[in-house]
Amino acid sequence: MSYKKLVVAQSRISGIKKNSQGYNYNYENLNSIITMLHPILSSLGLAITHTVTELMGEYALLTELLDEDSGEPIDSSLCPMRYWEKSLSKANPQQCMGSAITYCRRYNIKNIFNLFGTDDDAEILTVEKSDVERMDSRTEEED
Repeated sequence: MSYKKLVVAQSRISGIKKNSQGYNYNYENLNSIITMLHPILSSLGLAITHTVTELMGEYALLTELLDEDSGEPIDSSLCPMRYWEKSLSKANPQQCMGSAITYCRRYNIKNIFNLFGTDDDAEILTVEKSDVERMDSRTEEED
């Protein structure tokens, strides 16, 4: 199993701006994370899948990063969805499950790619372009 593509993807991602508010805190919404990641993953032949599964009698969301060339998972993250039915007091069960899935998708993706959120646009730009180019060239030489 090769982690080269994951290393390259992580080198091209420097952070995500917290762009949504809810329940008295700021967070990165899932759509902005996927919009940022999609071109990077596509260029490297990588895809993300999400599967609701069971973990010790509870629902959990398994997120896998798949390599197009091998068809094998490169990395994965598992998020338990405990208490999902209590997450929204007045919502129906499907809305609660949908909220839990969205929450777990966001955190599983952040976990796989080692993403961090920031309130400051300037903090996102902390990776120097030369560092990214050096990482890309080193990975290409190893192939």
